[in-house]
Amino acid sequence: RNFEAGDEIIKRGDFGKDFVLVEFGRAEARIEGNVVMSYETTNFFGELALLKDAPRAADVVASEHCRLLVLGAESFRRLLG
Repeated sequence: RNFEAGDEIIKRGDFGKDFVLVEFGRAEARIEGNVVMSYETTNFFGELALLKDAPRAADVVASEHCRLLVLGAESFRRLLG
């Protein structure tokens, strides 16, 4: 999936349904507007909500054009065994 700077990728509080790997570009995790984590090529996010079966802990927003590889929850869990 492709995102442009400013696009919302994940919304805090939503149910986690995807594991995401940054193929290229940059994104930021934000809580109440404050940047708490930055992601770039080969970084990943979304695993905590899937592992804990919990809502998303932060918003994730593209900070520049990026392409993300997305793995659905069921496939993610199969990979873990």
